[in-house]
Amino acid sequence: MSTPLSTPGSMAEGSLTRSPGRFRFRMRTLLLVPVVIAVAWWIAIQAEWLCREWVFAEERIAAQAAYHRAEMTKWWTEAQREVPRTNITWERGRDRVCRRIETPMTLAEIDKARRDIALAARRADYHDALVQKYESAMWFPLWPIEPDPPEPQ
Repeated sequence: MSTPLSTPGSMAEGSLTRSPGRFRFRMRTLLLVPVVIAVAWWIAIQAEWLCREWVFAEERIAAQAAYHRAEMTKWWTEAQREVPRTNITWERGRDRVCRRIETPMTLAEIDKARRDIALAARRADYHDALVQKYESAMWFPLWPIEPDPPEPQ
C-alpha cells in the first residue's frame, strides 16, 4: 500500500522538517526587528516632546490668564470709583505743613471723569473675557487659540 502524494503531511509539502508549534527565523523576519525597534524609539521621542510641549503651553497660557486677571482687577477698581465733584491738591506752605485744597470741578472735567470710568468698565469686561478664554484654553493647551480682539478705546 502506498500513500498518495497529495495527503497532508507528505514529503511533497515539506512538512516533515518542521513541527507545527515552532517558529523559524527567516531573513525577512529578522529584518523586521530593527524596524520595530526604530518605530518604538521614534514613538518614545515623540511622546517626550509632546509632554514637554504640553507643559510649556500650559505654563504660557496660565501666565496669560494671570496677566489678564491682574489687568481686570486694576480696571475694575478704577471703574468702581465715584465721579469726583472737587479737585483735591496738596500744597506745602512756608511752615512745611501740607494743606488740602479743594476746588470745584467744571462740567467738562466731570464729563471726562465719567467717560474715563466707563472706559475702565469696558476694559475690565474685555480683560474678564480674556481671562475666561485663557482659563478654558488651559484644558487643551496644544489646540490653537484665536487671536485677542483689540482693546477698547
